Amino acid sequence: MSDIDGIRQTAREYAQAFQQGDLDRMETLLTEDFIAMPADQPAFRGRDVVFEQIRNDLETMTIVELSFEVEEVESSGNFACAIGRSHAELIMTEEPDTPVKIDGKFLWILRKSDDGRWLLARDSCSGNGSAAE
Repeated sequence: MSDIDGIRQTAREYAQAFQQGDLDRMETLLTEDFIAMPADQPAFRGRDVVFEQIRNDLETMTIVELSFEVEEVESSGNFACAIGRSHAELIMTEEPDTPVKIDGKFLWILRKSDDGRWLLARDSCSGNGSAAE
């Protein structure tokens, strides 16, 4: 499997696990020293901290749809950088009749594990503003 195919597979699995709130599965896709750098928030360092934030987020919303489209990959040895687009549709607990659509972009740094899978090590993401109707 090529690097880009492996990274696209990780992106699909990450989106599915995130959408399902499956932290056990997500744990298999992130490095232990994973850092998430969401827009307009401080960085979250380490899987445990990231998972606590995800748990908090999932208490206030339902993820209807989530996808990551990897558009470009540069790799060297066991490291890769991936750039792509994201799409999410969320239902917020306090406004269940008003789905929220978010289109955005991401920059990932991935590390190849000993078994050849690509794991997310760093995630920087941001929205593109209001999604087109």
